[in-house]
Amino acid sequence: DVIRAFEACLDNEEAYGQVFDIGGPEVMTYRDMIEKTAVTLERRRFLIDVPVIPVWLSRGWVSMITGASSGIGAALAEHLAGFGGRIALFARRAERLEEVAAKVTAAGGQPLVLIGDVADPASVAAAHEELVAAQGPVDVAFLNAGVGDSFRVDRFTAERVKQTFEVNVFGVAHWLEHLL
Repeated sequence: DVIRAFEACLDNEEAYGQVFDIGGPEVMTYRDMIEKTAVTLERRRFLIDVPVIPVWLSRGWVSMITGASSGIGAALAEHLAGFGGRIALFARRAERLEEVAAKVTAAGGQPLVLIGDVADPASVAAAHEELVAAQGPVDVAFLNAGVGDSFRVDRFTAERVKQTFEVNVFGVAHWLEHLL
């Protein structure tokens, strides 16, 4: 189903920005989905169960989330806030980040708003310094910032790929340089 959906959407501009339900009547876990997809694609995947630390322990942590102004980053911040704790929110869009911070506060978290760009090493360094001074060392980092660019093959440019790598790859590396 997933493969057929991708094939139907590729180079079909009417499908851009649309939402599709590609599931079936069966309910499955994420692990089951990965295993079934691997079989369908004729790939062999080794999956290892990893013990999970209960999220409620996060009330004693300093958590840091990049890409916290929207999407998964914002949702994660709001979820973690329900357990209390200090949550540093890092993103480029100040206004949206302030909105997320207000939701974090309302849910019981202690947000720290850090405006910056993961693709800018100086911005990351300054944010890390402010974070450690205000909340202490980071216990858990969610290096979530990322961009996705959908475009037709005939509109390809190396510059777009470079910009994507600056955020999605080097953005993580810039933060890891300070966190490790």
